[in-house]
Amino acid sequence: MSHVFAVTTIRLTNSTGIPFDARTIGLFEQHGDAVDAVMNNCGDMNEAGYYPWAVVEKVSLNCLYPLDWERTWFRWVDGGYRQFDVYRDWE
Repeated sequence: MSHVFAVTTIRLTNSTGIPFDARTIGLFEQHGDAVDAVMNNCGDMNEAGYYPWAVVEKVSLNCLYPLDWERTWFRWVDGGYRQFDVYRDWE
């Protein structure tokens, strides 16, 4: 395998939007498995509202600065993570 899919949860500051707290909580072989984990809030990754953002990122192994970045963003809305387009839907 040349890559994995990392699930990272994120908390942003209210005033600047700069990451205040972020941590990678899981690694998956398949993109779909990583997305399912986020969509199902496995292990309470939202931590009762502490991490309202999550991202699934393709991470190449044995490589710095990969050229094949892929990201799927999620935001906690109405009791669950929902996928969104960070460039179109960002408030």
